[in-house]
Amino acid sequence: MDQVDSINTGKDINIHKSFSKVELRNSKANNYINSPKIEEKSENNIFNIQNYIDYEINFSLYKDALKIDKRTLIQIYLSLLKAKHPLFFSFVPIRDYNTMIIKIDIFLLSFAIIYAMNAAFFNESTIHQIYEDKGAYNLSYFLPKIIYAFIIGHAIIVLLKYIFLSHKNILEIKNQETRSQAAEKVDKVKKCLVIKYIIFYASGVLFLILFWYFLSSFCAVYQNSQTFLIINTFISFAISFLYPFFINLIPGIIRKISLDNNNREIIYKVNIYLQLI
Repeated sequence: MDQVDSINTGKDINIHKSFSKVELRNSKANNYINSPKIEEKSENNIFNIQNYIDYEINFSLYKDALKIDKRTLIQIYLSLLKAKHPLFFSFVPIRDYNTMIIKIDIFLLSFAIIYAMNAAFFNESTIHQIYEDKGAYNLSYFLPKIIYAFIIGHAIIVLLKYIFLSHKNILEIKNQETRSQAAEKVDKVKKCLVIKYIIFYASGVLFLILFWYFLSSFCAVYQNSQTFLIINTFISFAISFLYPFFINLIPGIIRKISLDNNNREIIYKVNIYLQLI
């Protein structure tokens, strides 16, 4: 059931929309998409940051960010960390417009992707190196392959999030200026999300089948190398857990510098692109 509770033009716009009883994988999940009240520019030309989610603030236009984003560097960094760290984003309830079940499924799928990417870097030269090392794990040899597997896997996961997460679609409703426009957008967004979720689960099942076949074949051929593959996979996954703590410092610092000094829009745009990594 979709419902737009109230949309007031002028100073205040409040759009509330909820989906309920969406059946995914033969189980019912209540997906409520709530769009909080948007307090537009007041007589004093002041924006209330509490009416915006982190995604809206982090990806707002520079002229708008100068008005609404008065956060400290720590607050900016934490908002980026919640959105980019796999565990925080997938399992910690945060204020956004994404359904938890999709976020968890992407997290689980990411493990299979990284596992398959690491297996793809195993070849005859890798087996020969293991033989020369007499079965000992050679981290210096495997580390470049682990990093390559992480980079490719991370790029695929970022693409999946960009395509299948719902926050951009819900913001299309929130950003409408009139009640009729928002009501029309609700139906379009609902259809779009249903199609996206069907494609996500259908393609997810297909990829899991392909990964299972590929990894089963690998384990059958390279029976003595399974332990090395598992170690490489867990190291890549560990990198994905540590990576956000360091990489998010860069866009956080750049954003703070650009907002503390006027006419730094180019630097601000660099920050926007870095947030996508």
